[in-house]
Amino acid sequence: MKSFLKKVKIFSSLSEEELEVISQNIRKDSFRKNTTIFSQGDPGNSFYIVAEGAVKVSQLAESGKEITLAILYQNESFGEMALFEGKERSATVTAIRECKVFILTRAALFSAIHTMPDIAIKLLAVLSEKLAQTNGQIEVLAFDTLRQRLARLILSFWEKDSPDTGCGQDYIFPFTQKETADILGATRESITRLFNDFKKEGLVNITQRTITIPNIHAFEDIIYN
Repeated sequence: MKSFLKKVKIFSSLSEEELEVISQNIRKDSFRKNTTIFSQGDPGNSFYIVAEGAVKVSQLAESGKEITLAILYQNESFGEMALFEGKERSATVTAIRECKVFILTRAALFSAIHTMPDIAIKLLAVLSEKLAQTNGQIEVLAFDTLRQRLARLILSFWEKDSPDTGCGQDYIFPFTQKETADILGATRESITRLFNDFKKEGLVNITQRTITIPNIHAFEDIIYN
């Protein structure tokens, strides 16, 4: 457990002794695909680490538009602010694959901090950095087009599922067009049109569910231009 926790950014600066205290207070749970782990507005009293699978973090903007903030994989975490604030959840998290998570409750964290107070200082330093990054990300994503959001999703899975796969190699996209639409809060028809546009533009080659990405930088251009 300690070696796993060391790979999680929020715990990366903790000592072996501090990791031992944290590991003693963590429990494990599992969620089926498409299960909501928690919803925006729910009470925040626990912190999660993805052990297996993947989750989608999303938020409703004032306009009612769903914004996909992130797709998180193994060793990535969510719900951190609840550890110290205990406020309502600011986002909804949904399992988009069969998912196993480690859970640290607010009460368990405070018990660990009582034993080793330096844990609090180290965690707060990481949390403040992540909060700043998240706030900036929300401002950017709120103005993204659906084309940019789909490009972000493809890049996210390509980079995390196949980190050693070079451009032009076959990459199997893990979702149907309907599932992709659900993740992005869009209609299936709009996603189908975008995939067809990408294909016509030479950005992807699609055979059934196999997507070949000949130039990964082209997707970066879509996102940032």
